[in-house]
Amino acid sequence: MVDIPDPATTNWVPIWNPLSEGPVGPAGPTGPKGDKGDTGATGSQGPQGIQGPTGPGVPVGGTAGQVLTKIDATNFNTNWQSQGVWQPFTPVITASGGGFALNNGTLTGRFMTIGKTVYCTIAFNPGTTTAAGSGFYTFSLPTAFTGTIAMPAIWNGSPTYQGMTAQAFGAGVVLLIHNSANLYSGAAPAALASGQVITISGFYELP
Repeated sequence: MVDIPDPATTNWVPIWNPLSEGPVGPAGPTGPKGDKGDTGATGSQGPQGIQGPTGPGVPVGGTAGQVLTKIDATNFNTNWQSQGVWQPFTPVITASGGGFALNNGTLTGRFMTIGKTVYCTIAFNPGTTTAAGSGFYTFSLPTAFTGTIAMPAIWNGSPTYQGMTAQAFGAGVVLLIHNSANLYSGAAPAALASGQVITISGFYELP
């Protein structure tokens, strides 16, 4: 309906207009999904982010042939170790009663580390001026160790004695002579003399 003026009265009167808007009808059903549109153009690259902190990296040091090895389960707790390469070291003999002096004798050692296992050999050749000292002998090792140590040993003299070593004081190994059931010293199983050779050879575990 719309209002138009009445010529006879000059009043506005309503008349029906077929083009006038009627009430809103109910919503129709949803139509089918349309086709996927084309991919849009790539956007411009964003600004560069802030540089992160420096990582732990590889520890400095090491020599040719060494490998980086985990010390324990702690992250990044590593060190350089010689893997499967024999290296020299200088053992130390200590007499429990004091007085030992190598003088013109020789005392040499070699060791090799594979994982947490150390292979070690020690050779002691008394000289003509080597002072035997008193008490039993302790031989130092190239590294710290853990657990029980038992390495074969041979005292080449006249006669020859065979023995073993045992951990002592947490710092070295003591030579045990089985044939005489005594600790090896400058007087047992025989007097220390030039020409004898005492060798220790075996392996042990790193801490």
